[in-house]
Amino acid sequence: MADAMASTTECRTASGLGEAMNPTVKRQMQRSRLTQEVRNAADIIPVDGLSAQYTCMADDSSQGPKAREAAVLFSAAEEQLNDEEAEEALKNATSALELFKEAGDANGEVDALRLSISATRVKESYDEAMEKASAELETFKAADNKRGHASMLFSVGEIQMARDEETNALASLGDALSLFKEVDDKKMQAAVLLATSSVQLVREEGGEALMAASDALALYQETGDKLGEGRAHLAAGAAQLVDDQHDAGAESAKQALDCFKEVGSRKMEIAALDLAAQAMMMKEKPQMAFEFGAQALGVAREIGYSRGEAMALTTMVHTCLMRGDAKKALLLSEQGLAKFRNAGDKKSQAAAHDMLMYVYADKNEPDQALLQAEEELELLKELGYKRRLAIVMLVSAILNVNRESGMDAMSAVDEAVAIFQENKDKKGEAIASYVRVFAHLVKEEYSDAITAAEEARVIFQELGDKRFDAETLLSIGVVNVVKGSFEEGIGFASEAQEMFQEVGDRKGTAAAWLKIADLHVAQTTVLRLAEDPQRSAIEQASESAVAAADGALEILRDLGHKKGQAAALHLQAAAKLAIDEPEEALTLEMDARSLCRKADDWKSEAILVQLITEAHLTKYAKEMDGLAARGADSKKVARLMREASRKAFKAAKDALGVAKRSDNKDLIGQALLHLGRVHIINGKHDQAMKARDEAVALFKEIGSKREEAIAITLGAEIHFSQQQMDKAVSIAEQGLEAARKVVDARAEIYAITILNTIYSMIEPAGPAVQMFDMPGDMTDMASSGGSAELAPYSGPTADQLRPKIQELALSLLGSDEVAADAPLMDSGLDSLSMVQFRNTLQQQFAGVPMPASLIFDHPSVTAVADYVAAELKDQYYRSG
Repeated sequence: MADAMASTTECRTASGLGEAMNPTVKRQMQRSRLTQEVRNAADIIPVDGLSAQYTCMADDSSQGPKAREAAVLFSAAEEQLNDEEAEEALKNATSALELFKEAGDANGEVDALRLSISATRVKESYDEAMEKASAELETFKAADNKRGHASMLFSVGEIQMARDEETNALASLGDALSLFKEVDDKKMQAAVLLATSSVQLVREEGGEALMAASDALALYQETGDKLGEGRAHLAAGAAQLVDDQHDAGAESAKQALDCFKEVGSRKMEIAALDLAAQAMMMKEKPQMAFEFGAQALGVAREIGYSRGEAMALTTMVHTCLMRGDAKKALLLSEQGLAKFRNAGDKKSQAAAHDMLMYVYADKNEPDQALLQAEEELELLKELGYKRRLAIVMLVSAILNVNRESGMDAMSAVDEAVAIFQENKDKKGEAIASYVRVFAHLVKEEYSDAITAAEEARVIFQELGDKRFDAETLLSIGVVNVVKGSFEEGIGFASEAQEMFQEVGDRKGTAAAWLKIADLHVAQTTVLRLAEDPQRSAIEQASESAVAAADGALEILRDLGHKKGQAAALHLQAAAKLAIDEPEEALTLEMDARSLCRKADDWKSEAILVQLITEAHLTKYAKEMDGLAARGADSKKVARLMREASRKAFKAAKDALGVAKRSDNKDLIGQALLHLGRVHIINGKHDQAMKARDEAVALFKEIGSKREEAIAITLGAEIHFSQQQMDKAVSIAEQGLEAARKVVDARAEIYAITILNTIYSMIEPAGPAVQMFDMPGDMTDMASSGGSAELAPYSGPTADQLRPKIQELALSLLGSDEVAADAPLMDSGLDSLSMVQFRNTLQQQFAGVPMPASLIFDHPSVTAVADYVAAELKDQYYRSG
């Protein structure tokens, strides 16, 4: 039974090969979302911040009526654009432009023209905006109007930024900055510097972004623009967070908040509070992040600012997910959606569906997540937000990858590509090709997956995006591992790690080390399950996994990233478990759990506790093997078995409790499977079956067919432990069929292991199943496959078996002696040791039925010896 138990644990220790792509995709999704959140907080106002200047102009009686009217329209247009009311903003900006022309105000004309182009850009009419900006640029250039020329270069740079043409955008913004310096327009210089900082944020160049934000801050301070000063602090804080300067980023958010409070800009207070929340998230303090988000939500509701409310709710939801509180995240998202629906606010409804999509994805419920994605897509189509539409399509593609629907994933990628091509967004196309890698992977189209990755790399290299190039190279490594080329795959992953290191991306470097460790752990699983396992190769793969995780640990400790450290220790524990070192695995996992608690991360803790349970189960199996070995210290081993069983049960209950707290049905199901396995070794078969049935129901509910196949097969193991062989075979075959339908090697190997164990007991395969050396005539008969005339039985008698059975009983009782005819239960054999005794006998006498009632039916050592001898004799004559 120990072999079957070890095989079961093997299935859950490392990520299955079918799941190997998920960590890479998930990391990229999280990184992109967090970067976007930071950008949103720093870039909540998409305009130049000139409304205050033009409001003063409107109140200036010395100005002519047309200039004053134009100034009113300009201020209204800028406010409308802040609220993403692009159509209304465009109308008012166009009217202001005509009035400024009539009034002969050249600067007003340039500012209104730029505002109208910004409104066109926000509408995502990029071609129209670029055509207008380029034409006006040539006009101003010909007229030697440097301020107009600079303003149009600024607009061109923003359009290029919207299309993710980062290199071109930086060039345009650089030229605009030079011209604004020539005409000494410090306010516009500062605005260009903020836009430059935003582009560099997208490129994750925190140092350069901070430098641009600092220069903008100095200009705003020089001109006495407190609102601009606050925006510069925001940009600086965002840069500091991207550069992992979390304390500095939090301080910049505070300084921004003080500026906005001083000038009474409540909308910008929301942005500052949101940035403060992002800083707390990066510092792994989700509760404090939630509090800042709640403050931002309060301000947004107080002033009736729906965009700010949606942004604050999004942050609050993600802080809940960060700590594993999916229940609260779901409640907040649903409440937000209901409110936005009642208000008829479609933009905020789309944001709420986006929150729900991420909540269900985090709960490992891709079908529900996809329903939310579909709702969001419909709203985005109605609103005409093409770029956001394409991004959500890529997220839905990833969700389809997770549910292993390659065709649906491919269809979503194709739709996204069409939009990116329409918008001339090359980076978008490259990201779509990156996602296509995983769509091909779940369809087992390995060559096509690698081709898609290479196509993505060509574009990323053209754009100079080395980070995404490295990320894509990492995906090529995953593809190679999934198709079985471990050395080649790990080689690609190592090359990606070096690329991250070259560009100074420490988190990327650490993530690549973690992926390398994960691939080595997967390699140990494959090596262990080989027909002829090579211990040296398994140990080498395990050592490589530990070394790679050490590489990540060094960086993550320096960064103070607790969850990352926990992930590295978790992988090291899995590597130790792969070489049957459960004690070391337990030590590592307990350290990892402590880190998760410090980071207030329930979900990660739930995952760690599951491996702790597995380690205890492995330890139990290892002690059982020790009990069966000749010459083992039986009393000590029996005590260790009881201790391992007790700890496994405690860990399994703990894992279930933490999983329920995180409200994650996948984790709850896996915890129930672990609890079921512990119940098996404790002989509590009814409770084991109950846990297994609950797990099957949960996996069916969330559509997790891989885990469902494993849960089905656990039922076979339960029946097997009760010697109900026919039921065990039937259910194991169901599990095998389910595993083959979803092409899951883990589940398939588990089912095959159970079936082979059962068949070896029902139809013993010669000498290997016997404990004692058989007499020569029996050995000859066994080797020859039988004879026409069956020789008289001369196998072990009850008297021959009695000493060994008595020795096994003594080892469990912890006594020096026990009478052969004395009832074992009266001699101190409790319910746990009774099950252990039966399991040990089952291992020693393969093929002999050992029912759960064995000790009740045959209460003494003598009775057990008589029973076993009789069964062996019956088997001999039946086989003849």
